[in-house]
Amino acid sequence: MSTTSKRGLIRLAGLGGAIATGVAVAVLCVIPLPSLFLTPVTLTVNPTPSAPHKVCPGGLVDVIGSKGDATTFQGFASPTFATMSSGNPAAVSPLAAPDNAAKNPAVFPQLLTGEVSTDPAKPVVIAGAQSQYAKSDVISGLASSACGEASTDQWLVGGSTEVGRTTLLLLNNPLEVESVVSLEIFGENGLVDAPGTTNIIVPPQSQRILSLAAFAPNLVEPVVHVTTSGGQVYATLQQTVTRVVTPSGVEYVSPGAPASTLQVIPGVALSGQAGADGEGGQVTNDLAPGIRVLIPGDVDAEVTATIIGVSGEPVVVKSRLTARHTIQLPFSGVSDGVYTVIVTANVPVVASARSVQSPGVAIAPIAPAAAAPAGAPAAEGATTPAAGGDFSWNASAVQLGGTALVPIPAGPNALLTLFNSGTNKADVALLSNGQPWQTVELPAGASRVVDVSGQVSVTITNAPTVHASVTQRAVGQGTAYPVTPASRLGSAVSVFPR
Repeated sequence: MSTTSKRGLIRLAGLGGAIATGVAVAVLCVIPLPSLFLTPVTLTVNPTPSAPHKVCPGGLVDVIGSKGDATTFQGFASPTFATMSSGNPAAVSPLAAPDNAAKNPAVFPQLLTGEVSTDPAKPVVIAGAQSQYAKSDVISGLASSACGEASTDQWLVGGSTEVGRTTLLLLNNPLEVESVVSLEIFGENGLVDAPGTTNIIVPPQSQRILSLAAFAPNLVEPVVHVTTSGGQVYATLQQTVTRVVTPSGVEYVSPGAPASTLQVIPGVALSGQAGADGEGGQVTNDLAPGIRVLIPGDVDAEVTATIIGVSGEPVVVKSRLTARHTIQLPFSGVSDGVYTVIVTANVPVVASARSVQSPGVAIAPIAPAAAAPAGAPAAEGATTPAAGGDFSWNASAVQLGGTALVPIPAGPNALLTLFNSGTNKADVALLSNGQPWQTVELPAGASRVVDVSGQVSVTITNAPTVHASVTQRAVGQGTAYPVTPASRLGSAVSVFPR
């Protein structure tokens, strides 16, 4: 056979192979292949129902001298409490307070315990809040706090340890095991390097009281990060101010929202401070309102504070912030009123706001208005203010996620401030003592204030993207605390095994 013939056969063979391949592909396109779809195996686990718990920080504490020792703490009066429950009323019992020299357990921190749910799909939810008015030679003012859940990680933005200011750290452990606590303390000059801030033992079902000045004296703008490596605690700060010899306010600093690029601070009541400005874009005097901000990370960033009232255009304040250093931004160009402050940055931040209530100035109006005149009469039913006035700390608030219980403790002119951080309008339904009360139309990015004076229990529903706080104020008095969502610790968990 010639070479040419062999090449022809090779070409013919190649053509035949191509035709066969084409036929096979065509058959595969016509005949459907078997399909295999895998659905992840899931297991929904309903935890064994347990009793819900909340911790109230207890009565105000004074620092007394004892044989030359100025670190003895003593509670001097018990607060009033308001509680709510989706089941039977919560039981109230005191925690041990070995650092408190008081003998009356009514001034100790109180543990709220709800009943165990009989339906795992509907865990019992409880809530509590406390308030206390003090008027003495050393402590005066109105202080309130929500009763909160123990956690492994909390941010406390507020307080001061400069001369005339006392800030106490209250570590409350409601568990039956000891908690091991570590502290990070930041200030205007950065992270504080202090011994004794790690491995702080809080015994089971007990409270520890620590003076912040023992770790960080002469700190104007502290921020305290409380973490636990074992167990959990509910942490708060108690700050008192004395100007020369005049007691000038007391307040609890509640835990705020975790570090985030967005912080929402509702219910900041400004009275007699319209147009207050800072020095060089900062507030260094605690007679003026301010917005305290910290970047806990390592990257500097520009921080924006947007101040939103129930009416009028928002006011924007910006500043470049050094990481791990606190700053206090002013309420520049803001009229008196009740506001929500939105703090944003491109890195996570923590934030809170301070307002000051002078004794000779009328209470903050709900809608923005010109500064109230000095010497205005006190609100009806308000306690006569002490000469030194008072101050408030508004912690940042987390989204409610739908529903929240809001007990209102005794106090003057209570307000509920709502802010919608979502992109859709929310028609927030409010119940009073379990009965329909009113509906608040809350557009996206809007703040609304509801007068809740005379109310003892309010329920917020249909509020998935809403943040809220309770503010109480009178002439020379003020206090505030954030509203927290219902606990999800008892909800079902979906497990995806690998």
